[in-house]
Amino acid sequence: MQSEDDSLASLVRLAKVGDEGALTKLILRYHRHVYQTAYAIVRSRLDAEEITQDTFIRMYRKVSTLEDEHAFHAWLTTTTTRLAIDHARRNKKHYNLPLDETKDLLMANHTDLSSHAMLTEALDQLTPQHRAILLLRERDGYEYMEIAAILKIPIGTVKSRLANAKKALRLRVERDGDTNE
Repeated sequence: MQSEDDSLASLVRLAKVGDEGALTKLILRYHRHVYQTAYAIVRSRLDAEEITQDTFIRMYRKVSTLEDEHAFHAWLTTTTTRLAIDHARRNKKHYNLPLDETKDLLMANHTDLSSHAMLTEALDQLTPQHRAILLLRERDGYEYMEIAAILKIPIGTVKSRLANAKKALRLRVERDGDTNE
C-alpha cells in the first residue's frame, strides 16, 4: 500500500511531465489549503480567489522545475504566501474578516464565538506580513528557518516579526476583553 507521502510524490512526478490528470488532482487536493493561506493574509474573498488562481497557474508553469517531489506542499505554500504578500503590498488594502468566514483558518479551534470574534478582529489589525508569519508558524507549524526561506527574509526578522505580531495580537485581545466585561 502506498503511503500518503509516496502518493503525493507520484502525483507530482506525473504533473512535472505535464500529466493533466495529475495536475487536476493536485489542484483539487490543495485548493482549500491555498485559498485559506491566501485569505488569511489578504482578508478578502475575491482577492484570495485571484491569488489561488495565480498560485495554480504558477504551479502549472513551474512544477517541472521542482527538484524534490516531497517538498511540493512547502513549495506551494511558499508560492501562495509570496503571491498574497505581494498582492497586499500592491493594493495596500486593509480588510475586515466576517466571523462566518474564519472557519478552519488560523487558530480555528476557538469554539466560544465571542472570543473567536475578538481574535478575528485582532488579526485584522495586523499587517499582511505579520499575519503571514503567524499563519506559517502557528497554523502550518513551520520552523523559523523554513519561514525565513519562504519569505526570503533573515531569521532574525522572522523572530522579531513573530514576537511583535504575537504581542500586538495579545494586547488587542486583552484590551477588547477588558471592554467587553
